[in-house]
Amino acid sequence: MGIYDAAGPATHPVFGAYTAYVETDLGPCRQYDIELSQIGLIPANAKSVRFVSTSYSSVAGVSAQLSFSVNGTTIPYAALDVQPTYTQWVANISRYAGSSAQICFTISAQYPYSDPMMGNVELGVGLDDISFSATTVPEPGCVGLVAGGPLPLAGASRRRSRGARF
Repeated sequence: MGIYDAAGPATHPVFGAYTAYVETDLGPCRQYDIELSQIGLIPANAKSVRFVSTSYSSVAGVSAQLSFSVNGTTIPYAALDVQPTYTQWVANISRYAGSSAQICFTISAQYPYSDPMMGNVELGVGLDDISFSATTVPEPGCVGLVAGGPLPLAGASRRRSRGARF
């Protein structure tokens, strides 16, 4: 887990000055589940939470899974804007508006090979621009909803770090 700025291993953050990155080498650990969470007051007028993710993988076709939850309940989220280096997401959190809650991003990955001698697999997921919004989540016909479970994050074939503004 790291917070990178423009001077770090990243070429630059996606937005703002910092990037929250969860990174692992799946060689020594064959599986990982890491949570990035915070407890706080969700604004009374909040209808949605918006965030940006970016990812990389040292092996094409191997990616981490990202899920989002509030107070332990997995919340589906949808893509608002898909760019070559990042995706902006939105999730409906209106039922938690005005309350103290724990928001949690869980990143999971498993070693993709049955033979442990196949080598290491380096993965990373960046989270950026996490914010509450008074704007509602668009209808499912406008964006593709992710159905509550983990979302595969497409990994780039080269290491690429981009950013998070909290």
